[in-house]
Amino acid sequence: MDCDGVWAVRECYGLPAGEYLENDPVYREGIPRFLELLKKRGIRASFFIVGRDARVPQKRDMIARVIGEGHEIGNHSDDHTLGLTRLPGEKIKTSISNAQNAIAGIISSSGFSMEHLPVGFRSPGYDCNQRVLRIALELGMRYDASLFPTWWGFVMRLMDGWISGRSPWRKSQYGSLTGGFQSLAPHVPHGIDGLMEIPVSVSPALRLPFHFGISLVRGFSHFHRNVEAYKKRNLPLLYLFHGIDLVDTRDLPLLPSRRGRGFFQVPLEKKIEFAERVLDELVEGFEIHRARDWVEENYRK
Repeated sequence: MDCDGVWAVRECYGLPAGEYLENDPVYREGIPRFLELLKKRGIRASFFIVGRDARVPQKRDMIARVIGEGHEIGNHSDDHTLGLTRLPGEKIKTSISNAQNAIAGIISSSGFSMEHLPVGFRSPGYDCNQRVLRIALELGMRYDASLFPTWWGFVMRLMDGWISGRSPWRKSQYGSLTGGFQSLAPHVPHGIDGLMEIPVSVSPALRLPFHFGISLVRGFSHFHRNVEAYKKRNLPLLYLFHGIDLVDTRDLPLLPSRRGRGFFQVPLEKKIEFAERVLDELVEGFEIHRARDWVEENYRK
């Protein structure tokens, strides 16, 4: 689960963070709802945290609760800047290390051991390359979960530009064309021994996204078909949620215009019901692990 706050969604579409860094429904409502659904099913998951959120007093207790309930904390950069690969190496290193330090502060002050320190990284907007991976490895990461193995990223960038009213090429996100030809299975990136890449799951045939927000719009049969395709191919499934998925977004000012608002107009009750069906199918069809545990079991340097 990517725990991008409402402020990060707003900034993604060119709006200021406003009051939402501190007054954030993702941490106040979305994450607690997910925790209840996961607890009910005995699922331990991986939550990717932005360093900027980890420094907000109102959010630190919720992150500590996530750890206390047995879930993994991952590193999602310091400020969710889209276009990490365009930054100089030192700024990339600072972004990852600052987030790591903020999360370490919560772990320490909450009385947890440092074994909970993140060993997994996901770049904002799935924007990652060899340089980012090497820096992540240098900073202690054991796996990366940034690869979005689709060749349809340009379509998603065009849609993003249409919604925000800005050039779709101003931001670097949704992966690259070459990523669409990479393996859907977890693998060691070429030349980076010591780090495992766990790709975000996309439909095996057409390489289209089917994470929760997409399947919510497309319908449960869309989700079910793709899950069955992974089972048929005996592929591990990394299924992606966002903290905002279980927030009532109908009245939230997330976008600069009415373009794309349909994605955020689904009633909360329908979102919760859909999430329950998704989680039940995942529990029934897969053995579920936190990402760090799966990596430890399946890859050792």
